[in-house]
Amino acid sequence: MKAVMKSVALISLPGARLEQLARRVAPDLQLTPVAAEALLGGEALADMESLVETDNNLIVLPSDFLEKGGADAIRSFRERGGLVVFVDLSWEESWKAVANDGAPNAEGLPWRTVYRKMARQRAAGIRETADLEVSGSGSLEDIAARLVQAIFDFGTDQDF
Repeated sequence: MKAVMKSVALISLPGARLEQLARRVAPDLQLTPVAAEALLGGEALADMESLVETDNNLIVLPSDFLEKGGADAIRSFRERGGLVVFVDLSWEESWKAVANDGAPNAEGLPWRTVYRKMARQRAAGIRETADLEVSGSGSLEDIAARLVQAIFDFGTDQDF
């Protein structure tokens, strides 16, 4: 029997292919995949609180959602029964997806070093906010299977 949830939000570091993942798992979860920017009118997340008004959606959040002031929206989303899932992609895998030829930054540090620090800080913040954490390593099918199973396992103990 499939669980029916209010909404699920996915968040990760850049490069996790969350939109592809959402499209892949949405039918199994009986949810509609939506990018947060589309829900919020494409206004650079200016009205993040509108996120809590969405039901039956699989929402793909940008990796910098919390840094843009999304913590209150996430809290409200969770209070309404929304589930937040961190798809844990290593900073190395994320770096490969966004690498900038290793160019140095203005302070003389290589971009890789700066990115590693930023990615680790961002992942720590996401981890603290998420209800679930799923490994983002492997093929899209492997990640999708882990994600669906984790959500169903979590849902058996929750009232959505």
